Amino acid sequence: SIIAFFTLEIFRTDSFRLDTVPSLVLDMRKMTPRMRSQPREVLGYDLDNDGYDELILYFAYDIRDSSIDRHPQVWIYRGGPNFQVDTPTVIIRDAEEQDDYGFQMYVGRFDDDPYPDLLYGFLSSTSGSRLAIYFGRDGSPWNWTAPDRTLNVGELSALDCDGDSLLDFAEPKPSRHVAIYLSGAGKSLRTRTLTPDD
Repeated sequence: SIIAFFTLEIFRTDSFRLDTVPSLVLDMRKMTPRMRSQPREVLGYDLDNDGYDELILYFAYDIRDSSIDRHPQVWIYRGGPNFQVDTPTVIIRDAEEQDDYGFQMYVGRFDDDPYPDLLYGFLSSTSGSRLAIYFGRDGSPWNWTAPDRTLNVGELSALDCDGDSLLDFAEPKPSRHVAIYLSGAGKSLRTRTLTPDD
């Protein structure tokens, strides 16, 4: 089989100027631990509110020898003056296996506190559509080990529909309409169900 190795070039910006040469290159062949699959999603976001963006990679699966490990993983690299791409600062490995390659990951504020949250969804081989939610708190994301909450819901998109700085959800329905779940006005993702009666 052929493995296409993934590289990610990172360019510095200074005074609204983008460098022409990358200052760092993330090369899958040199990653620790070595990952033989490509990330399904790459995001930059200040998860720990220190003014520096973290690099966030989502892997849907990992190829090990001749087998595939289908447990989704999120790798987070700490941003700041000592930013490096050799080894992730934290790896979050989901307890459930992914059944297909469908995927969604969002980072932002889903509840009314100052900490960014992380959410990803996939089709689990045991529990159907699975949404894993990690709520930001003091010390996160470095103390995230397991989701704070999981929900069995369909495919969602996250966006701030009403301009309150909290991410809302849109869910396409088979009847060709879209359900909108607003996150403000007491509708916290910590307790809501994201179902039509919600």
